Amino acid sequence: MLAFFLFNDLVRKISIPKITKEVFQTSIFFFPLSVCAGDQLYIWDIGQGSSASIVNQKQCIHFDLGGEKNPIQKIMHLCKNKNNALVLSHFDYDHYNFVASIQRQLSLCIVDFPRPDFKIINKAWFRNLKKCPQKPSFLTKIYENPMAKNKNASSLIYLYKDKVLFTGDSGKKEEKVWSLKIPKNIQWIIVPHHGSNSSSGTELLARSKRANFIMSSRKEKYGHPHIKVQQRFKDWRRTYLNTHDWGSLIIDLN
Repeated sequence: MLAFFLFNDLVRKISIPKITKEVFQTSIFFFPLSVCAGDQLYIWDIGQGSSASIVNQKQCIHFDLGGEKNPIQKIMHLCKNKNNALVLSHFDYDHYNFVASIQRQLSLCIVDFPRPDFKIINKAWFRNLKKCPQKPSFLTKIYENPMAKNKNASSLIYLYKDKVLFTGDSGKKEEKVWSLKIPKNIQWIIVPHHGSNSSSGTELLARSKRANFIMSSRKEKYGHPHIKVQQRFKDWRRTYLNTHDWGSLIIDLN
């Protein structure tokens, strides 16, 4: 298994799971940004927010498209001549605010989203999204909460090929339910709610002994990942990366 760390248009490559700064200093290779055969997971360095993509030679599946720094040029480079599908975990602004600009450049359809409120329904970007004719292969929804009382609790939880788990801003209460449904050999988990202390509870950590965790956050804005979350990962001996420290992450899923 390999992870790639993207800075501008170059990538740094390193084996997982043992990740330390000392390893990076001694095991770095550079090569142009490109798509290899098979699937790659891109966790974009967008500051505070969430934007991730599964990319292969035929399609790009985007899981939320929001944040502070729009990665549209890199997404265009990888995805402009492919089928593009979108899963929106929930309707927090920092999970969808790139959609309008990206859909002007790409033919983007939507796979799934939770129940929107009237403000979202009236937005032009949302009205312009067409439903995908079919759901991409190997994509499984393992949790939804149509009775959620807030946006974070409404987050859809999606699994790709039993390898990658996308969690939106789901909290500990919801984790207790959907963590029972994830494969025990899951490889990669996008940390819920950017590493907030309201997420990443013991139930999730107990069910993910082989997983590597990825956090998309900007520490200066909300203090993510929270110091208590970092301590829980340390106590449970779970490997984690965050875009604040390493930039965009590219992971070979083959």
